[in-house]
Amino acid sequence: MSSLLKKILFNTHINKLDNFSILKIYLFMSLGVVILSFLYCNMFISRFDLVDSNNDIVFKKMFFEYGLLIQNIYNDWNYSFLDNEGVLYHLKRLPFFPILITLIAKISKNIFFIFIFKSLIFFSILFISILITSKTLNLSLSFFFLFFLPFLIPYNLHVILSLAFADSIIAVLLPSIFILLFSDHKKKYYFISALLFLIYLTKNSVFFVTMLLPIIMIILEKDKLRSRYLPIIAVIFAILTWGFFGVFKTGKFPFGSSLLTSNAKVLNEVVLNEEFKKYYPKKSVDLIPKNSMPNYLRQEWEIYEYFSLKNKEYLNNNFKDYIFDIPIKIKFIFFNIHKDNVHPINGKFENPIIISHIINRIFFNISILIAFYLLFFKDKKFQLKHFIKKKEDIYFLCIIGLALMPNIIGWATSKHLVSLQIISMFYLIMKFNNKFSKTNI
Repeated sequence: MSSLLKKILFNTHINKLDNFSILKIYLFMSLGVVILSFLYCNMFISRFDLVDSNNDIVFKKMFFEYGLLIQNIYNDWNYSFLDNEGVLYHLKRLPFFPILITLIAKISKNIFFIFIFKSLIFFSILFISILITSKTLNLSLSFFFLFFLPFLIPYNLHVILSLAFADSIIAVLLPSIFILLFSDHKKKYYFISALLFLIYLTKNSVFFVTMLLPIIMIILEKDKLRSRYLPIIAVIFAILTWGFFGVFKTGKFPFGSSLLTSNAKVLNEVVLNEEFKKYYPKKSVDLIPKNSMPNYLRQEWEIYEYFSLKNKEYLNNNFKDYIFDIPIKIKFIFFNIHKDNVHPINGKFENPIIISHIINRIFFNISILIAFYLLFFKDKKFQLKHFIKKKEDIYFLCIIGLALMPNIIGWATSKHLVSLQIISMFYLIMKFNNKFSKTNI
């Protein structure tokens, strides 16, 4: 039995399967997603008070101010909310996550349905992305299934299934973009373009990725120029969508550092703060003491401009301190294995070792070392034409570098890094497949 299973997994290539067989694999894996989502949701609502007596979600109890926004969208399609300081915000949260949850809730407000439906949407996107590239690379079934293993690491699974933050979406969509980059499918540019559009409207931490990855694709890819320009067009459309919404609601175009009008305030209260190093990364940065905001600040752009000025003043006076804080962030990104960003329990901060963090960091660091070696040190003599051909390594290091920039400028928590750690595992799987394929020729 084991020899038969081994033969099926290693000798059967995904291209040899008919559509019905692939559908059966999809349905079987979808069942697993449903079971995991149900179990996780049950644990989630036992820990957090988010539902009424009928297990319907109570929007205003959701985290990170998404609740009040989703409640207003659900009730009257009003994309705004009053924060806890009484300020009306239109541009404090990017739209994809809250609108998605609203649309699912319009079908049913049952918390189990929302968790399961959301998980199935993003599993389907991931499945299609991996399938497209697996067919291009003619992967065996074993390698096809291997791409799903990083999502089963407990902490990664927690981030992906959660309904608390938009990182659950980025943890699936960014690896999906990465794996699609290596497909020769005619429609890959359409898929990548759609996903770039969505992640731009999901999390401002992927801003540099969405801005520069389409340009890198134009340089590295050899397909028709018309196709290669699609990702840039998609990103421009995303910029204009959010930008014109900002103009319509507030009179100004949000972009870059002002993509969210709360950016300057959050940066001032957390990173550009003398207390930052006393809390980060072990204690939650939400616990850092905050100064009261002047009462005359009642509009979101006034708040943005006020704190932007304060941030410039802080950097002018404390630039050396800010630079000296960067190694703390880098150490956390590459070497942290403890629970981070914690709140006190009975007055004590507990930072136990998390096995998932160890696994993620091992693969993350090994993949970066391998990519650097293959890209910069393997060839004794540098030749541009050979350098550009190393698409896997260039794409990998560019995405990692661009995605880490906001985490170094600002700060990172473990959930922010999951998408990159999964990408690092994808990269190693592809390298292992290349090695495996050569030895079996």
